[in-house]
Amino acid sequence: MSITDSDVGTNELEKIYAEASLVGEDKGKELKFVWESDTRAFFEEQERNATGKRGNRWSLITIRLGINEESILDSSKRYEEHIVERVKNGHLPPLKQGILIWDETKVQSKIIWNSSNSSITGYAMSSSDMASLHDVYEGLDEEEESKKTEYVLQFLWRDISSEFDVIGPYFTISGTIEAQHLHTLVMKTLLVFNQFEFRVRCLLCDGASGNLALLKELCAHKKGKDISANFVSPFDGNKIHLVICPSHQVSIDFLTYYMFPLFLLKNMIAALYSSRDNGGTKSFVNEDSVHFGWETIEDVYKVDMKRAKNGQTRRVLKLKYSHIIRDSWTRLNVLPAKIMQQPYMLDAIQALADARPDEMKEHLATLEYLKACNKLFEDGILSHQKVDQLSSKVLKNIDEGYAFFKKWKDSFSNDANLREPTQKCFLAWQTWDLLELMYHGFKGFCHDFLTEHPHYYIIPVRISGSAIESVFSCLKFISGSNLSSVNYSSSITALATQREKTSNTNAENNYRNIPLSLK
Repeated sequence: MSITDSDVGTNELEKIYAEASLVGEDKGKELKFVWESDTRAFFEEQERNATGKRGNRWSLITIRLGINEESILDSSKRYEEHIVERVKNGHLPPLKQGILIWDETKVQSKIIWNSSNSSITGYAMSSSDMASLHDVYEGLDEEEESKKTEYVLQFLWRDISSEFDVIGPYFTISGTIEAQHLHTLVMKTLLVFNQFEFRVRCLLCDGASGNLALLKELCAHKKGKDISANFVSPFDGNKIHLVICPSHQVSIDFLTYYMFPLFLLKNMIAALYSSRDNGGTKSFVNEDSVHFGWETIEDVYKVDMKRAKNGQTRRVLKLKYSHIIRDSWTRLNVLPAKIMQQPYMLDAIQALADARPDEMKEHLATLEYLKACNKLFEDGILSHQKVDQLSSKVLKNIDEGYAFFKKWKDSFSNDANLREPTQKCFLAWQTWDLLELMYHGFKGFCHDFLTEHPHYYIIPVRISGSAIESVFSCLKFISGSNLSSVNYSSSITALATQREKTSNTNAENNYRNIPLSLK
């Protein structure tokens, strides 16, 4: 039975279509198409699985994952109290506009998460996992073929104008999430936050293939293959900007989709690593036909080792052998990526170029690459400085960093080989697409927000995937990336103990201004 089987239901649907058409010319038609396609898919799935056999397969068309709306309502009430407290302390009132961040974390198949009330309700193990713990943990019959959670899709709403966060909702997934399921979950979360007036100006995620597929679906132009850095919210008609997180990268009103910047930074440094002589897949050439790449980084490390052997201070203290020689880039580590574009690394490369005139061009080309990364990330999208106007130094740094890579790409505009997927002279095309999304999305977000709210400011580093360090991410780290029902108890105890510790903040608060009393 369908809602359209009655005249009342049909009339109500027509009213909804008419209201949607007021938001946008084609919104009513799009909504009607979605309803009809979902209804058709639902009844097809019901018919396909009518036998009730154990081997039946159900999709999100039938199984609708729930969101704990009471929790978000409670957060909305707390936000109102937060506004009063902020104003009382002399701050501008928070705008209730924020960034919606999501990430997918693996939980080793053992955690049971209750999506309806956002709580852990117990643990599950198969009978063969550890029989001695059946008196503690619930056992599952192997014949039931119960699907254990392998991934948890985590969401977090972060306020732009204050320190307020809304954690959740969470969705459990038995395997890697598909693009169409991700689309459903993101839209459901957007809708619920919008209903409670948590306006989203930025959507933030990493550059995983499912996320990119969702971006293309949301942002592809109808008359071409180009992808814009924004789309229109289906719930309130506002523009939603798209950005890739710089730190996790590879990633309103709901208004901005921001792909994690650190993720992108890791991709940029990994691209440089792929230009190594032995086993590299790239052979970078700049607009002046100068070859450059990872060899410069290796030379910096070798010079540092000679300095240390001679009793001199190393120029790049945190640079390790494993960052240079071993294949540690398969995991795209954050630490080496951060090190490569720090000022002390740039100074070390400059000193190397000055000391080797015959190799100066190659080293300086690598230096320019890393300087552009520094402006884009360290002094740009990962900056701690305030962005309170469109002429901000942070935005200028981002422009200069992006201009380097744009100029580099344009220098090959007449090269037919550049259009090949396997081209070696430039960044991988996926990395370039993510870089463009991050740049245009962040710039568009800053332009709209600062134009609408000239007395407020943005802290770029807060727009980062690291913000979603939720209970699962913390527990996963403490358990050595193997979170399960066996080590959950010890992990949560370690986390609670760690959070009870207080640090000495004298070094941050006027430490040098306090006189020492010596006797």
